[in-house]
Amino acid sequence: MEDEKKARLEAALYLAEEPIDKDEIADVLNLGSIGFVDMLINEFTEELEDQNRGLEVIETNQGYELKVKKDHLEHVDHLAPHQDLNKGQLRTLSIIAYNAPVEQTDIVEIRGNRAYQHIKELVNRGFLSKEKDGRTAILSMTDFFLDYFDIESLEEFKRGLGEDLDTEVIGADEERIEESQKKGLEEAEEQQEASKEDSDEFSDVEEIDHEETQDHVQEEEKRDEDEEEGPPTFADKNRVL
Repeated sequence: MEDEKKARLEAALYLAEEPIDKDEIADVLNLGSIGFVDMLINEFTEELEDQNRGLEVIETNQGYELKVKKDHLEHVDHLAPHQDLNKGQLRTLSIIAYNAPVEQTDIVEIRGNRAYQHIKELVNRGFLSKEKDGRTAILSMTDFFLDYFDIESLEEFKRGLGEDLDTEVIGADEERIEESQKKGLEEAEEQQEASKEDSDEFSDVEEIDHEETQDHVQEEEKRDEDEEEGPPTFADKNRVL
């Protein structure tokens, strides 16, 4: 059971786009004890060190992540460049670059509150410049960003690398909302039309039922009258004749 949990821990650290904390790890492993999470992390970390593996567990302010050891990184980094940035940071950086200069609040709307930490780290590392503008800040790209990704200009990034990094353009959310609202109105109109048809059909059925009921009542009344009059007598026959 412990080996299975440890294997799942390794899978979670490998797939996570950014560091994951102990609470998230506990959820993934279905564990109620943070102490057991600590034990698994420590054992897994020691195994990677003792077995001379190429990966190591790194603890950051945000949690834990699995990274290539520095001794091996220079030999393999060309296979997957920019591994010193995690997937979450790369995603945030690509969106900023594609829309730069851009307000920080717009990026937070797209990426959520985690964007604040990403932006702080990206500014500290020199990828971004940040200039206060009222209650928000304007984010712009630096020359270091261009050098790091070996591109000539942001226009080149937007034409090529921006598409590869699955960027998101500011304003796309508004378009999706508008499309969603339009679709919702169409569905509401279809539902209203269907309800009207059902109502008309129900009215027709009610009318038919009402007519059948009236016919039945008239038949019952006629039958009651016949029973009250009794069977025809000899005098009645003569009167008819």
